[in-house]
Amino acid sequence: MTGDHLLMLYDMEYVKGGCVGEPPPGTATDDTLGTYSSNYAIAIVGLAAAVAMLLNRRASTSYKTLSINFFAWTAFGYGVAGVLHQVLHEDEEHAEHAAWWKTSYVATLLGILALNTLANQLLYVKVSTNSVFQLIITAIAVLFGGGIILSNIFGSASLILTGVYSAVVLLYVVVVFAVWCEWPKVLGLALMIIGMIVQVALTPMCGDAAYPDCFKDCPLPAPYFNHNALFHWLFAIGLLILGIALNTNPELASSAEVTTNGFEQIKSLVQVENKEECSGTRSILSCC
Repeated sequence: MTGDHLLMLYDMEYVKGGCVGEPPPGTATDDTLGTYSSNYAIAIVGLAAAVAMLLNRRASTSYKTLSINFFAWTAFGYGVAGVLHQVLHEDEEHAEHAAWWKTSYVATLLGILALNTLANQLLYVKVSTNSVFQLIITAIAVLFGGGIILSNIFGSASLILTGVYSAVVLLYVVVVFAVWCEWPKVLGLALMIIGMIVQVALTPMCGDAAYPDCFKDCPLPAPYFNHNALFHWLFAIGLLILGIALNTNPELASSAEVTTNGFEQIKSLVQVENKEECSGTRSILSCC
């Protein structure tokens, strides 16, 4: 078994022959099993986490709504990308069905925006309940997130813009969960970010541009398992860890009460004693 059945558009006769000359026309598209199957892995993990959160009786309404939106939109976005790779034989550099790529990007961005909003609520409780501070943080999230989404809808679908924004938001959420000392959630998010970084770093060696050179400089067994597949699996594993952690320890659940304006106020986590303990020069991390 040579693994040729795992490929569709990459010309393996060209690769086995040493990649002499230019690649055959129409064969430089990453629609490998490693890429689209890992897209589906993210979709399955996201859907499972969303369903688990839906059935979670400990989570508050706001926590549950935002978490479900994050997991569900992420699942849908990566699921669409998997179909585009497998069925339509397209990748980000050969996108003939632009509307579907936009749909994929916008869906993942909606998920990221939901996670951003969840992190904002946790930040308000831990750092400041000042309404002006909350308004500024909320405005930043909505303006930047909304701007990126609108750019993808009315402009060209941009993988770079979508990826950079998503990575920045995930890094912000890492900081928020670190402040809460929620290390399993930090680990999950860190794996997702590492996957993004690895994808970008290995693209020149393992991507379409390396096809004419038979992927000779790629540290992965490309094209069977390339930078996209590695990114997706790291992201899927990180998403799984995050999904389990969010479901088993929903901060806005056991200690929250819903007020008439719909915002959760966490009383048991903001004690005068802790405020005094953390008011000096000590790091906020030491007060988790």
